[in-house]
Amino acid sequence: MIFILVFLSFFLSGCAVPLLLFGGVATTAVISGDPRTAGTMLEDEGIEMNVRASLNAVPEIRNEAHINVTSYNHVVLLSGEAPSAAMRNRAETNAKKIPSVRRLYNQIVIAQPSSFFTRSLDSFITMQVKARISESRFANSNMTKVVTENGVVFLIGILKRVEADAAAEAARVVPNVVKVMRAFEYLD
Repeated sequence: MIFILVFLSFFLSGCAVPLLLFGGVATTAVISGDPRTAGTMLEDEGIEMNVRASLNAVPEIRNEAHINVTSYNHVVLLSGEAPSAAMRNRAETNAKKIPSVRRLYNQIVIAQPSSFFTRSLDSFITMQVKARISESRFANSNMTKVVTENGVVFLIGILKRVEADAAAEAARVVPNVVKVMRAFEYLD
């Protein structure tokens, strides 16, 4: 009872301590389901930020392309659209220069940037794929990162082969999925 009163007094006074405590519990729960260490997760975030910064430093890429950067266990996926092969290659070259990038998948399509409608549909597809993976008894959604670009679903993670197959099958049956691409590291 005292704990509840203390919690309410902090909450009502605007103090963020209880939220930080509960936020820490939630963060720990998410980290415990991920095979990466907390350090690797932070490094992946840093890789994504550094690659994005290197791409944004090139005015043509910043103004004329739509490129997403995803890093999982130091494996980088570049997806999106660039209007020329030269711009696509420049994005890859810049990403490879970032320290700690072990492998890079360049899935940038040579095309004009996708529309708002297409990106919205891609976000909806990603949500559906994540839900399907979490419903699967053979796949672990905490160990799979899902990125969708123009209906193509990219799956990245560290899984056993049976889990990877289940995740890919879960993605394949979602409406509007054009293709499923795997970028897994296998535990077995």
